[in-house]
Amino acid sequence: MAIPPRHVRLVVWRDGSNMLALDLPVDFVHSVVYKPFKYLAYAAWSICGQRGELRDDRGQEVDMGQPSLYELRSYQYFTPQDVPFTKTVNHALMKQNTKVGSSTGPNYSADFAKKVKERDGACIFTGVRPPPGPPLEAAHIAPLRLGEDFVDNIRTHKVEDLSGINDIRNGFTLSSRLHPEYDFHTFAILPFPTPSDILSLADMKEPDPNHPRERRRDAHFRTTGQRRLQRKAYLLHWMETWKVGIDETMREDIEEIVAHCAQAAFIQRVEDKLPHRGLLHYRYGTSLIVNFMNTTVSHGWDLLQKKRETGELDEEELPGPENDLGGNEGPGGGNGEPRDEDEDSDEDHDEPPEQEQDMYVDGPPVRLSFSSAREEEALAIQSWFDSLYEVSKSFRKVEEWRNVAQT
Repeated sequence: MAIPPRHVRLVVWRDGSNMLALDLPVDFVHSVVYKPFKYLAYAAWSICGQRGELRDDRGQEVDMGQPSLYELRSYQYFTPQDVPFTKTVNHALMKQNTKVGSSTGPNYSADFAKKVKERDGACIFTGVRPPPGPPLEAAHIAPLRLGEDFVDNIRTHKVEDLSGINDIRNGFTLSSRLHPEYDFHTFAILPFPTPSDILSLADMKEPDPNHPRERRRDAHFRTTGQRRLQRKAYLLHWMETWKVGIDETMREDIEEIVAHCAQAAFIQRVEDKLPHRGLLHYRYGTSLIVNFMNTTVSHGWDLLQKKRETGELDEEELPGPENDLGGNEGPGGGNGEPRDEDEDSDEDHDEPPEQEQDMYVDGPPVRLSFSSAREEEALAIQSWFDSLYEVSKSFRKVEEWRNVAQT
């Protein structure tokens, strides 16, 4: 299927004919980051939970420092080990299935809401609190409906240190107007640090300082006591408003609520009380799937996902090797990011093995060996080499005849 104009295609996961592909708007990627290819690598990592490398549609490793994306290009994320389907993000866990917000329901805890609001002091992205602002709500990252044992179902990022669905790190304070937008993945929150070789805070773009909401936030800080974090951050990225065909008036209306790329602020900034970064990485991957998955190209993955949702998936019948990836977020561990002391380190990491590719030599057409690239693209490239070889044979034959004629 053709890539939409002003988009790039990112193949996040592939197993045989099954793949998960995102069609990402070029303008969206450029709006959040200075180095767009590093963002593509993060997007893939947030979904499959294992470090890898980004390659273009000819199997060549991408220069991550390039400053620009070009539309209609395709890229694929390669990992050292094959990632089983069961260890990709199960986005059904984070999808809001009803019109009821995540602050209600049988698992709702007033104590959870109280502690979250005390930590945050106001809406973490707008700084408003009533009165005169709208009511405040304690939003859950993992929805309440998942229940206390929800951590057992998250196999991509490490969240075992969460005590349950009402752990204070499974929530943050939003205004009642902003909360529904989060529940339905209109925006997502990208937490920092990420694994140090994927994205750094310096790679990310900041909100427009002239945005009305950003100007008002600075005034609110004097009364709320909120402060942005140092060396760490939680960034808001509007997603749904970048979909093809979205009305510009609707985009402006939604984004008036809070600036794109706004950074969260808190009153209490104790590390082990802040929103759980591993869980937010998982949810960020979910939001990418909800908003940008190409359902036609990802048909095989989508069928597996539907079986996973209904409990019909038989893991033993799945293709591809099972392995214990277990959320390979990086050194240190249990919170989905490197240890604090390693944030700025140059620690070496295992490099993914180079993809085998035969070199072109004088002789029969080169046989390409893109073991994980899309078959149709590999076949197209192979056909081009075959044609080139036939042309070269014709030129050689003409040269032989010319030599014979001259003698």
